[in-house]
Amino acid sequence: MGLKAIGEREIRHLEKNVFGGSLYYRRWALSFWDGFLSANGNDIVRRMELEWPEQQRTTVDWLDDSGEEERMVWEALLNHAEPIEAIVIALELGLGYRRIEVIQQAQSKIWGRNIEALGKGRNGGKTRTLRLNELVRIVINNWQYQRQKVIERAMKRNPSVQIPDLLVINEKEGKLRGYSESGIDQVVRRFRDRMETLYARKFDFSNHTLRRTFGRRQWKLGTKIETISDMLGHESVEMTKRYLGLNLEDQEVPMRRQDEFVSSILRYPKKDISEGEPVRVVGPKRFGMTTQAGSEQKYPDQDKAFVFVKEYER
Repeated sequence: MGLKAIGEREIRHLEKNVFGGSLYYRRWALSFWDGFLSANGNDIVRRMELEWPEQQRTTVDWLDDSGEEERMVWEALLNHAEPIEAIVIALELGLGYRRIEVIQQAQSKIWGRNIEALGKGRNGGKTRTLRLNELVRIVINNWQYQRQKVIERAMKRNPSVQIPDLLVINEKEGKLRGYSESGIDQVVRRFRDRMETLYARKFDFSNHTLRRTFGRRQWKLGTKIETISDMLGHESVEMTKRYLGLNLEDQEVPMRRQDEFVSSILRYPKKDISEGEPVRVVGPKRFGMTTQAGSEQKYPDQDKAFVFVKEYER
């Protein structure tokens, strides 16, 4: 197997079965392999976005699940943000972009209601096409106007200026260029400072916080985990589950939806059961299930399916 053919399966094998010892050693070993493979054109370790035990859900690295902080961000973005702040925040919170993806987003890769993102890695990494939601599309259209003004300003100083095929650009001394990682960080910090002044409270979020919030919100809205994984550009669904910090509390809504679905396909009248009320299952006698006289509700074809009934007190 060539070095470029090494994938996630091989890295997982190394992590679990070869690199024993302390957590520190395993991290060091994978860091070594990351550098070695990257030097040979394979950035699989970096793309896997490995998380370590002390990183998994030790801090809540997303805006609050209630949506209140998200509302404040969108409100500030639409009414108070500078154009460069608006486009950066919209791409990260509205589409789940990584910082590097904001930097290398091509102007030519936006058409109609679609946008093609270039993932992490050499030469842009893995690409993915996303459908623009209405709010982000509006922000992008507004930025296009500002981007043209930046180009015109540069051309006044330097008529032969080269225009890069980048969505997010700035002008300095008649030259057009994209933003650096530190430049994008400064944009987010300025926007955060603006919000703290506007709402008279502390905010603590970064580029990564906004990206994670996008994924968490999609999960809360009922989007399939496979779809979220594709939208975030992850290598696997397992990576997405760890990235979003999904736990038992997050499973409550999906399991409730499953209950509602099963109830609907059984074709029995829905019976509300208060939380904590004792219930028992009534079903066919061939399954060895019996009922007490007077405590069951009769339905047609009851011998064909299980039904939930309240267990009445004597």
